[in-house]
Amino acid sequence: ALGSGTVTVNSTGTLWFKPGGSSTVFSFAPSFVLNGGTVTGEDGIQRLGTGSGATVNIGASGGTVQATWSGKDVYIDGQLTGSGPLTISHGPTGGSAATVHLTNNANTYAGTVGVSGTGTGAILAIDAPNVLQNATIDLNPGTPGTLMLGTVGMTYNVPSLTGSAGTIKPNTTAGIYTLGINNSAD
Repeated sequence: ALGSGTVTVNSTGTLWFKPGGSSTVFSFAPSFVLNGGTVTGEDGIQRLGTGSGATVNIGASGGTVQATWSGKDVYIDGQLTGSGPLTISHGPTGGSAATVHLTNNANTYAGTVGVSGTGTGAILAIDAPNVLQNATIDLNPGTPGTLMLGTVGMTYNVPSLTGSAGTIKPNTTAGIYTLGINNSAD
C-alpha cells in the first residue's frame, strides 16, 4: 500500500509495480509527482491517481511512465499537470507492446510527451478528447512510438504533433476517429 500522502519519485528513483503474473486491477488513490523519476508497470493493471482530486504532476525534471506487457497497462487517471518532459516507454524487462492510458479530460499538462518505441514498443492511448489539449506529442524521440485514439466517434485535440516517424492508430473498434491538431481536424 502506498498510503494516502502524495507519492513523489525524484531523479534516479523508480516506483516499480510487479505483482507477479497478475491481471488484477490495482488502484492507487493518492496524487503522484514525477520529478526525474520513473513509474514502471510490469504486471497487473496499474491505475494512478484514482482518488477524488488526485493529480499526477510532471515536474521540471520530467518523468517516465513505462508499461511492459500487452493487456497489463498503466492508466493515469488523476489530473495530469505540470510542464516537464514526459516519456512513455516500454519497461526494461521482456514483455510485449504495452500501453499507457491518459484518461482525465481535465488535464492541464503543457509539456512534451515523447512516445518511444524502444524495446518491443510503447503505445500512448488518449482515452478522452482533451487529455493532451495543451501538450505536444513527439512520436519519434529516438525510436518511433505509437499513439492510439481510444473511442470511436470522438475528436481528439492536440495542439502539436511532432516526429518524422511513428504510428497513429485507432483502438480495436472500427469506426471514424478524428485527431484535431492545432485546432484543425485532420
